[in-house]
Amino acid sequence: MLIAASGFTVLTASSRASRLDVLGTVNRKAQLNYDLLVRPKGARTKVEQKESLIQGGYLSGISGGISKSQWRKIEQIPGVSVAAPIAMLGYVVPTVDVPVTLDASADRDSVTRLDVTWRYDNGLSVEHAAADFVFVTHRRLTLIGAGNFYYHYGSPDGPLIGPSEFVERAGLTEATRPSIMTYCSTARDGASDCGANRATIKATIRFPFPMLLAAVDPSAEAELTGLGTQLTSGSGLKNAKLTSPYTVSGKVTPVLAAAEPATELQADVRISDVGGGAVEKVLQGDGAAAMVSLPHTRTSTVSLDGSDAYRRLLKQLRRLPHYRGARKGRFGPNSLSQRFAIGTPRYHKHGDHLTPKVVPNDISQYITDKGFQTYVPAGMGDVAVRTATSIQGPDDKGIALPASVKVVGTLPSNAAAKLTDETSQILSGFLPSDSIGADSRSQRLLGHKALAPSPDVAGLVQPSPLLITTLAATDQWYRGWNASTEGRPISAIRVRVSGVHGVDPVSRERVRLVAQRIQQSTGLQVDVTLGSSATRVSVVDPPGKNGRPRLVLSQWWVKKGVATAVLRALDKKSLAISCLVLLVSMLTVANAAIASVRARRAEFGVLACLGWTRSQTASLVLREIGFLAITAGVMAVGLSYLLGAVFGTPIGIGRSLLAIPAALVVALVASLVPVWWAGRAAPMAAIHVPAPTPRRTTVVRSVLALARVNLVRNRVRTLLGACGLTVAAATLLLVVSLGFRGAVVGTVMGNAVAIQVRTADYAAVGATLLLALLGVVNVIYLNIRERSVEFAALLSMGWSARELNRSVLWEALGLGMLGTTSGVLLGVAAAAAFIAGAPLSAIGLTALICVGVGLGVTLLAALSASQLLRRLPITALLTEE
Repeated sequence: MLIAASGFTVLTASSRASRLDVLGTVNRKAQLNYDLLVRPKGARTKVEQKESLIQGGYLSGISGGISKSQWRKIEQIPGVSVAAPIAMLGYVVPTVDVPVTLDASADRDSVTRLDVTWRYDNGLSVEHAAADFVFVTHRRLTLIGAGNFYYHYGSPDGPLIGPSEFVERAGLTEATRPSIMTYCSTARDGASDCGANRATIKATIRFPFPMLLAAVDPSAEAELTGLGTQLTSGSGLKNAKLTSPYTVSGKVTPVLAAAEPATELQADVRISDVGGGAVEKVLQGDGAAAMVSLPHTRTSTVSLDGSDAYRRLLKQLRRLPHYRGARKGRFGPNSLSQRFAIGTPRYHKHGDHLTPKVVPNDISQYITDKGFQTYVPAGMGDVAVRTATSIQGPDDKGIALPASVKVVGTLPSNAAAKLTDETSQILSGFLPSDSIGADSRSQRLLGHKALAPSPDVAGLVQPSPLLITTLAATDQWYRGWNASTEGRPISAIRVRVSGVHGVDPVSRERVRLVAQRIQQSTGLQVDVTLGSSATRVSVVDPPGKNGRPRLVLSQWWVKKGVATAVLRALDKKSLAISCLVLLVSMLTVANAAIASVRARRAEFGVLACLGWTRSQTASLVLREIGFLAITAGVMAVGLSYLLGAVFGTPIGIGRSLLAIPAALVVALVASLVPVWWAGRAAPMAAIHVPAPTPRRTTVVRSVLALARVNLVRNRVRTLLGACGLTVAAATLLLVVSLGFRGAVVGTVMGNAVAIQVRTADYAAVGATLLLALLGVVNVIYLNIRERSVEFAALLSMGWSARELNRSVLWEALGLGMLGTTSGVLLGVAAAAAFIAGAPLSAIGLTALICVGVGLGVTLLAALSASQLLRRLPITALLTEE
């Protein structure tokens, strides 16, 4: 009782201190940059709805749906501190021409072949482009009229060659498009597709860069996430100009661009010299189609890195070309006449993985920024799991009029300075969520790196927005464009609620009221992000068309309501473990009390002969146990105070005094059966105990058989000892299982909390194992004591002490197996209440640990109690019998 009372007091104090620490951690983790996420109605997917999740990169799949008036209405709702809108305009695909030096001579005519191999998906996807050709001549080329692209060779009246070829059919990829021939003259006054610099002969490779374009309110965004407060170059959006004399509409879209690319794309260019009379064929008017089958000799190979091409693109987008007249703003590199609205993947669950539904990838809708050359850039025709809808600018005589962008500043990798934790970063949408391999095979295929977003805008892994503009500029991308969400450009609104300081009841109620008001006044969908936490989700990326195999990826998503679930689980777990400690204490005390009553049967029989009633005998036993309980409780007050100081959990006098009622409760409940047995004592049967008559005769032929018979001889005592082990094993299984899974499966907050609560959990395990050990020692000791005459007889008949010790050990093992097996089953059921969905491997391992610990405890108890066999007075016992 002393151990039980002291252990319970220290455990409750430790649990309380642990809960306060956990509450502090939960409050810190729960305070994100905003408390509510407002999205258009129907934006939440079935998986998000069912699993209480918000998928990573959720913003890329929402192309508008909320009007500016709804945003203003939310700003006016009482309790709203900040309402930061974000409009996902979709993907734009600017391109940049990267020069490649050719090995052609400036002194003779030649034809050079370019074979480009595009690589993405960490090198797993490889796309071979159709061969292109460059005719290089030292003679003059004269262009015939603007737009015809034919040349006179040698002089204005020379032979006609050409034309420069463009792809005008839709639905073609880099691999399926026709080959293209361009023409390069090194003559000073000759027309050329090679540019103005004739000192070095160069061709160009066009790099596409799909870039997610988003619009924000600069002031609200800076306050909520810190976006734009830290730039690597340039200026912010707040005072950026929205007009320009060099664009068709007179307007320009100022943007902040990421300093580094988010997509991975690399080009390997094999340069070859074409023979077989290639020059003669060109002079006869043949184009690229006639060059494909001609023999060629590789002269060099060049690798073009996407990062270098991206820096070249940023330099290109920082200035607007000063075109005027008919060319004004139409054909410059900053002019973008198409964007793609991207949908959200639709998942179905297969086992532990989410698998997205593959959808058709309509590559026929792609056009370039110049209105021709309609082949799909590298990577954009791969397997699609998102819908991609083409949105084109206003039509002007068959050509889509563009919007123009200008980079005014560049953002660092940590663009949102106020986002300091994983959950806030994922919910912001401005920082990429890494997709790492979820199994060893996927990790090996990815080179033990995260899967970089590919150029495929309809693919699974999406980059964060690379271009950020202002909401004031969104009209340039909607007015006259064929967009279904015109007038409703906003994709989501992030709301911070005033007076929220954690997950306390007052803060949760404030958030709930504001969410209710937003939903009622706007009809929009509202998710409470207060108390959410990042969690890993396994997602299957289907095999691609260009070599990428099926991958199982682990992505960061956000699980809602984790904070309240953590606190609720902690309270339930603490209550369950405390009850288990009390229960094993009661079983241990009950076993000792029953043994005491059995040993005093003669005494109770004498009292019955003297006229004591059953109630008086029962009252005597009850008072004795109560006195022992009070004594143990008083001693436990001081002991628990000292233990608290030793283990770093200060326990006040008030809490130490709880040891007295704890001891009384344990003793009174445990004494119910012994008190009832004491009251049943019959006078004559108690004084003269008859020899027990077995129900059937059992022949014992081995030490193991003797242990089995002795184990079932006193069923009540064995059952009580086994129950003590059962509770101890269940407690251990529950604690270890929680250690495997955290308070909430796989979440960042749950993992942080799991580390903090282990001290109190280990104290509970220690207390239950100690009490179970005492209970088993008591059972084995009493069994040996009551069968001492039997053991003495066996020793006198030739049995060795070693055989009797083996019998005791086998008996203890049987008791241990009975208790630990029941405890494991009970522990699995109890753990399921806190860690639903735990993996079978974790549960199996914890079960083996529990069985091993339980058997270890019983063997230790058996070794301690078996020492009594060595001190048996054989002669005295046989003489007495």
